[in-house]
Amino acid sequence: MNSKKAKDKVLLPPWQDFIAGCTAGAVSKTITSPLYVVKNVVLIQSSKPLSEVGLRNTLRTFQQVYTERGFLAFWKGNALTVLKTIPYSGIKFLAYDQLRFHYLIPDGNNNEHAYKKSFIAGCGAGLIASILTNPLWLIKQNAALIEKEGLHQSRGLILHTCKTMLARGGISSFYRGMAINVAGSVPYEGMLFMSYSAIKSWWPQQERGIGVQLTAGLVAGAVAQTVSHPFHVLKERMKGTDRSYAFSVAAKIVKSDGLLGLYKGTLGSLVKSTPYIALQFIAYEQCVTLLKNVQIGFPRDKET
Repeated sequence: MNSKKAKDKVLLPPWQDFIAGCTAGAVSKTITSPLYVVKNVVLIQSSKPLSEVGLRNTLRTFQQVYTERGFLAFWKGNALTVLKTIPYSGIKFLAYDQLRFHYLIPDGNNNEHAYKKSFIAGCGAGLIASILTNPLWLIKQNAALIEKEGLHQSRGLILHTCKTMLARGGISSFYRGMAINVAGSVPYEGMLFMSYSAIKSWWPQQERGIGVQLTAGLVAGAVAQTVSHPFHVLKERMKGTDRSYAFSVAAKIVKSDGLLGLYKGTLGSLVKSTPYIALQFIAYEQCVTLLKNVQIGFPRDKET
């Protein structure tokens, strides 16, 4: 029985797994777009880093955006955000399942090892997705800056941005800041997938519906965000300081605010990120179920 469950963990071909991950990223990011629009407004209006903006100020901004800009303003810029999210989400879920197939399946009858290897697979997925998509995030950031300064029109902006980056810093300019991104993504994704798998396992297989997926996603998102929050604080403090090192920035924060300074703004981050994570897992699970049922060109794995 246990060996059969272990075998059934991976049923989708890689390209379908990638599609499910991309769909999950697009759906969850679209639904939670209002949270990120409000986040950007708060950043513009506040002189503090995002990690230090309080929850009350964030909630007050929701009403301000709706009153001044209307309902559709909550989805302004969502198309570009989704285009950034899709490849990371698709690669993350694909990498996790491929790593899980090699690391989890042989010991599928051992729950203790399964959780450990789920964490390892999540860390690996975060590492792979961060490395492969880091250039996309930098291109987007630089394109927005070039467009804002009026240095180039929207048409052909991406190509112009890539040429500019290559001229200024060569290939390395596409991987600037990758170390801190990877340092945050690896523990985040590891804790996320391990927590999600562990919480789901509390329910029998036949009872793991949307309610269980929502619960597991919310708790896993909260755990992962709390663990990795110091990396987000460091990332924000390092913006605009190309020659700053993470250790020196962290030392300054601890010296001025103590260890708790690395966790400033945790509650606000949880409010923004946990709904996105929960919806992402729900969308992914539902998409996987759909693809299994329609069986697009691929038969289900044979039982032995």
